[in-house]
Amino acid sequence: MSVVIARVGGIYGPMYQTLNHPIASMRYAAAHGTTAKYGRGVFFADDGCSYCYVKDCTTGIQLVDVADSLPHKIYNTSGGVTSNLSNAKIVEVIRNVVPDAHQDIAQSGADVDYEPAYDIPSAVAEYTPWLQTHDR
Repeated sequence: MSVVIARVGGIYGPMYQTLNHPIASMRYAAAHGTTAKYGRGVFFADDGCSYCYVKDCTTGIQLVDVADSLPHKIYNTSGGVTSNLSNAKIVEVIRNVVPDAHQDIAQSGADVDYEPAYDIPSAVAEYTPWLQTHDR
């Protein structure tokens, strides 16, 4: 049996069911005019990780799933930012959309043509109207 792993991390966007993620927490609060509350302690301004909008995540998984051949066993799908994006930068991006708001993917790109379609600003801009009409 052959097994291939599609690794995802830092997913946010429509249908994300928890507010433990910094972007989800901050966006939900901004869309609903409340203060962000985090389920896992405190997020610090300099903390960060690689983030992936849900639509990019599903595209990456689908491309791995339908590939005719895969020379590697593990494929990373993320937002394509090789260095961590700080929570402070996330707040800045969100405030550009809502002014009053309170990993390496090269292998996946080479083998299955995965490239994220959304950067943080475009994903937040798309995600905001959805959050305003949905609970999460």
